[in-house]
Amino acid sequence: MRKRTHLTLTVSLLVLATVGCAHPYRELRTIQQVPHLAKLEAQRLQQTSWTTYRVETAADGGSGQALAVEELHNPDADRTLVFVHGGFSNRETWRFLVGDLGRDHKIVLIDQLGSGESDHPDPESLPTEGYGPEAQARRILQVLRERDNQTDDRGPFTFVGHSIGGTVVLRALGSPALSIEYPDVLERVESAVLLAPLDIAVERIPADFVTVAELPGPLLGIARMFGMVKRKTARIALASTNDPSHATHLEADRLRSILINRERRRSAQAVLRQTVPYSPETRRPTWNKIEQLVADYQSVTPRVLIIWGERDEVLPLSMGYKLQRQLPNAQLRVIEKSKHALPSERPAIVASLLREFIEQVESAEVVADRITLNPDADSPLAAN
Repeated sequence: MRKRTHLTLTVSLLVLATVGCAHPYRELRTIQQVPHLAKLEAQRLQQTSWTTYRVETAADGGSGQALAVEELHNPDADRTLVFVHGGFSNRETWRFLVGDLGRDHKIVLIDQLGSGESDHPDPESLPTEGYGPEAQARRILQVLRERDNQTDDRGPFTFVGHSIGGTVVLRALGSPALSIEYPDVLERVESAVLLAPLDIAVERIPADFVTVAELPGPLLGIARMFGMVKRKTARIALASTNDPSHATHLEADRLRSILINRERRRSAQAVLRQTVPYSPETRRPTWNKIEQLVADYQSVTPRVLIIWGERDEVLPLSMGYKLQRQLPNAQLRVIEKSKHALPSERPAIVASLLREFIEQVESAEVVADRITLNPDADSPLAAN
């Protein structure tokens, strides 16, 4: 059955390659062609105190692999924002947020194992679920502990995670094992901001996740030969924003660079396969494992802000409401007319909500749950 599916997909790709003459990649913009993104990019480039380094990490007894870290030093700031990107992505996800937020925060951007400039080990060389959320969370906590060993910074942390990165953050905060292994780091985590995080208690694995996780290299080779990888990734980028005129080459190029590179693709596929316990044979969740992981949500004691796009095309908004109920101290903010790629589609709004949330954490304030957009500006208005 799986071979038949792949054959059908191959035929479909070849047919699509011969249909239509307008290439969707031509519809994508440069950063400079999208004024609000150009402004945010300029803010990022004005920040000159960035350093990059690598930290050796290990998970469950496996051999050491290095994670790439980029840090913005801000001696006047007390709080550190730790950013964790999603699947098939890297730390560049956050480029439109960090210029603004770096004005009054320290910033730590981490490429998860198998992403960006971090190592991309063969999944078979790692312990079981070596690319899963708990293993990724353990490595991130190792990075933060090593950072503590090298600096005298003891201010509070706020985790910021997107999509699968949000799943990793929840595991870092909820895992009983990690709470024992890293109490020194976790006691400083005061809050978390999760942008459309994947809830592991899904009734069905998203079809696109399964397709991409199981897509074989030879098929991608055929698709690339016919120009379909570039075409498909451009369409994904265009579909990831409510206003396609704001879609840039960055998203399409990043996804394509992963798909056409064997090591990067293999690692990214392992992340998708291992994020939610499920049976490859039935393509159904493995509920006995999932129920224990969901029970651990009750151990997530820091305050959590969940932000969701009203029109999320990857993970449904209903997942956000469900997570809000499952977590002991969470609030949900919904951004109208927005999709899944919130860090690039609504960066100014996300930054504003993050600042507002941190102020709430410090003052124990509670706010409304829906953001209405000003159609002429990328900024939040008063909540309805």
